[in-house]
Amino acid sequence: RGDGVDRFLSALDMLTDTHYDPDAPLAARCYQVRHDKNGGRICFLKILSGTMHVKGSVGEQKIHEIRFYNGPKYTQAAEAEAGQVCAVVGLDLKCGDTIGDTVRREPVMEPMLLSTVRTDPSVPLQSVLAALRILEQEEPQIRVHWMEAAQRIQISTMGEIQLEVLREHVRERFGFAIEFGECEILYKETICESAEGCGHFEPLRHYAEVHVLLRPLPRGSGIRFSSVCSTDVLRTNWQRLIETHIFEKQHVGALCGFPLTDVEVVLCMGRAHEKHTEGGDFRQATYRAVRNALFFAQSEILEPFDRFTIRVPTEYIGRVLSDLRQCSADYEAPQTDGAQTSVSGRCPVSELLRYKPVLSSFTKGRGVMRVQFDGYDLCHDAQRVIEAHPYDRETDTENTADSVFCSHGAGFTVKWSDAPRYMHCRTEG
Repeated sequence: RGDGVDRFLSALDMLTDTHYDPDAPLAARCYQVRHDKNGGRICFLKILSGTMHVKGSVGEQKIHEIRFYNGPKYTQAAEAEAGQVCAVVGLDLKCGDTIGDTVRREPVMEPMLLSTVRTDPSVPLQSVLAALRILEQEEPQIRVHWMEAAQRIQISTMGEIQLEVLREHVRERFGFAIEFGECEILYKETICESAEGCGHFEPLRHYAEVHVLLRPLPRGSGIRFSSVCSTDVLRTNWQRLIETHIFEKQHVGALCGFPLTDVEVVLCMGRAHEKHTEGGDFRQATYRAVRNALFFAQSEILEPFDRFTIRVPTEYIGRVLSDLRQCSADYEAPQTDGAQTSVSGRCPVSELLRYKPVLSSFTKGRGVMRVQFDGYDLCHDAQRVIEAHPYDRETDTENTADSVFCSHGAGFTVKWSDAPRYMHCRTEG
């Protein structure tokens, strides 16, 4: 009836009142990433303070163009100031990044489901992969995985609705159709205790050796890097290169081949050759060292959890509690408010994923469930997961733990279990 509209608009104006200072230090937030027809990266920004100039710098990155868009058309400008929305060319940003003197990458919600991409055999897989890689850069909540051995593409996603949107984006922008298999839980792996590993890569005229220590980290920490290696032993530029190689790849666990997480990689020792070491040599040595440590470590499976609140008419709460016990959920004592009872707790996503339609069915649509992602934790049925995902770490050539040494002008491979005895440098402890 229009009651309270004036008061609402007055309050809304108060809440959205902003003051932008074009003379303050530069700060901006990236809210969208797109690509032009030639594959050029376009980052859309809201300037929060200060003034951005063409040819200016953000950290080590240069701003080549500033554009103001009106639909598909745009005009170029020499600057953009606080309060304006613009697009820039030249910056390598992701959605949610905040920039100033440097780029600060904000954490985003991790996808917890996995689906296999299906397409017509007439469409080359590499074309599909290239298209999905572009969309991966534009949408931070998807991850694209290329399985070389199986010649298969998988997508980590938040759910089926996101896959529907992705399907339409591919059809409209790239001109071919893709489908997705049934969503599965995206499990992860970590380690229970510290483990040392080493990697050596020395085919003819190449040389690099890396020693690392893997340490378990608290849940939700991801992958971290640190170094205790003296720059007298291995120069800073090589150590930085090793750090780059740690983060450029999704390392997988040795138990089921799930993505590795909650691990600190400590660089203990390394060696380069004056003449024969190239950047790619340290990539190989680093990958093998991490993998070697995982083979010596004790691993465990992690799964995603949801925090939930279920509210139902009181006569159904007994059925709900029985279901929650079967779902391996931890929950608090139910709270009754009149004819309604609610219960809150934490449950594996694998058990709760398809419970909402079940709840709606037996409560005749009167039950309500709200869920919120609550991170990864130890898998409640790890043995079943391991049996359902058979994995032979020894035959995974994409993620080998073996090392390559050189003798009499020819390279030879040493098994992971014997590799420590062949290493050229030694670490203590």
